[in-house]
Amino acid sequence: KLWPDRVGLVGGGGHDWPPAAQAWLDAMEIDCAGIRHYADYESLRAWQVTDWDGRRTQVWRTKGQAIPDQLAFRYEFLSASYRQAKALHYGIHPEQPNLKIAHDLHRANPAMVIAIEPFKDVDAPLPEAEVRALLSAGQIFSPNVREAEMLVGKCDSLELVRRLGTMGAEIVTLRMGGEGSLVYR
Repeated sequence: KLWPDRVGLVGGGGHDWPPAAQAWLDAMEIDCAGIRHYADYESLRAWQVTDWDGRRTQVWRTKGQAIPDQLAFRYEFLSASYRQAKALHYGIHPEQPNLKIAHDLHRANPAMVIAIEPFKDVDAPLPEAEVRALLSAGQIFSPNVREAEMLVGKCDSLELVRRLGTMGAEIVTLRMGGEGSLVYR
């Protein structure tokens, strides 16, 4: 079993962090030690639009510095228990993937399984070296079909996962919307 019985969250929240949301997280026994609370900001708000083909569009309702501050994810934000977790799953933007956190975690805890999930398509093709670095930073890479095609070219699902694996992904979990998922190792 990869994921333990308890999970934790890392991220930021504003002064308006809803008590009902915290109560729900507490009732679910989700460890919130990784949530940073910002007295000067409201919590982030965005619309998530998912199209039939799995393409995701995020429409930010929050403006300004609150977005990068609350979304920041750095090794020093993690408690000792999070640094020694069995596994960690985090999202990236492929053009600015923050792979340093994966490298820092692997150095501190070589047994940790790191799963990386793109949160958006790339705006333009990435150089091959950047794709290889992205795919090899963790043990699991989990794109949707469109995100995978933007990285390695358009082809059928089996070829997509094969290409991602050939370029460095140890395990690929290709999210295919209503068709389910395809796992490659």
